[in-house]
Amino acid sequence: MNINKLRLKDRKKYLIVSLKNANDDFLDFVAAQLNSGVDIIEVNGEDLNAKTVIEQVKIIRELCSIYNALLIIYDRIDIALAVEADGVVINSNGIPIEKARELIGHNMILGFYNESDRNFELSCHVDYLISDNKYKKSADIPIFTVDEENENSLAVRYYKKI
Repeated sequence: MNINKLRLKDRKKYLIVSLKNANDDFLDFVAAQLNSGVDIIEVNGEDLNAKTVIEQVKIIRELCSIYNALLIIYDRIDIALAVEADGVVINSNGIPIEKARELIGHNMILGFYNESDRNFELSCHVDYLISDNKYKKSADIPIFTVDEENENSLAVRYYKKI
């Protein structure tokens, strides 16, 4: 079993936060979510400059370390590498999976947003999937789907492992 599968094995609660929505309560919200059992946090800094994202993500990185949670960066390999994130998640509109793996190496987790059944075969080359679709557990990797029971204005979306 590879190291990334082991790192993801017992993770069940996945939270996506957007730095665009960050306010004075944002870091308290992140800490509270980690304290309540979220064990993977994905940070989306889309449309923000790299310096701003890195400053915020470094603080979130520290919180993740305290709570033994994984830090994943959305679609920004440069930032994931700069802050020593645990991984990066990409989608079918971004960098090809093979190129992303080449850039981050095999010690960093690579996730993929699987937006359709058509991409399912492609996505089997990554460490985990994020999907809004309800898949049966047919892949040899963790799949996280929407957890509709949790809603919060500071969270983009909650996911749970199936």
